[in-house]
Amino acid sequence: MKTIKTNINFTHALTVVAMLLLAYQTNAQSEQDDIAQKMQNPLANITALPIQNNFLSGASQNDKLGYGLSFQPLFSSSFKKFNIVHRAVFGLGYTPGITGGLANLPQGAPDKGEIDGTWGTTDFNYSFYYSPKNVNKVAWGVGPSVNLPTASDNRLGSGKWSAGLSGVLVLQTGKWTFDWIIRQTWSFAGDENRRDVNQMVLQPLIA
Repeated sequence: MKTIKTNINFTHALTVVAMLLLAYQTNAQSEQDDIAQKMQNPLANITALPIQNNFLSGASQNDKLGYGLSFQPLFSSSFKKFNIVHRAVFGLGYTPGITGGLANLPQGAPDKGEIDGTWGTTDFNYSFYYSPKNVNKVAWGVGPSVNLPTASDNRLGSGKWSAGLSGVLVLQTGKWTFDWIIRQTWSFAGDENRRDVNQMVLQPLIA
C-alpha cells in the first residue's frame, strides 16, 4: 500500500512540474511576442538599435551595386499623457566607381578619369516625435527632423544642412503591425556648390 501512495505522489509531482514548465514557456513566448511587436513599432516605449542593410541597384554606371548599412537607434521618454520618441538614422555606405568626363556625374566627382568606389560614413538624421498615449488601435507621432552633412565623401551625402517635419502612423491588430514613416526636409545651409535638398523619405512596413 505504501508503494502505491509513493507512485501516486510522484505522478502528481511530475504533473505539477509539467504545468509549471508549460506556464513558464507560455509566459516567455508572450514576452517574446510583446518585444517583437514593440521592435516593429517606431512609437513604442522601448530602447532599441535596429540595423538595416540596403543594396542599391543602378547606383552608378552600368547598373553597379551600391550598399548601405543603416543604424536606427530608438529611445523613448515617457510622460503622463504622451511619449517623446527620439530616432536617429546614420550609417556606412559604399558607392561604386565611375568614369569621369561623362555626362550626369554626381556633384563633387572629378571631371575626368577613372574614379574608384568609396566606403564611408553617410549623413546623419535626427527626428523626435510627440506621441499621445490615449489612442485606440492607431497610434501617431509628429515632430521636427534635421539632417547633418556628416558624410565622409561627397558621393555619400548631400553636403547640406536640412530640416523639416517627420511623422509616424502605426496600426497594430493582434500579431500584425502596419506602420508608415514619412520625412520631408529642405536644405537651409551648407556647401553652396551642391544642389539644394528637397527630399522626401517614405518607409512603409508590414510585419
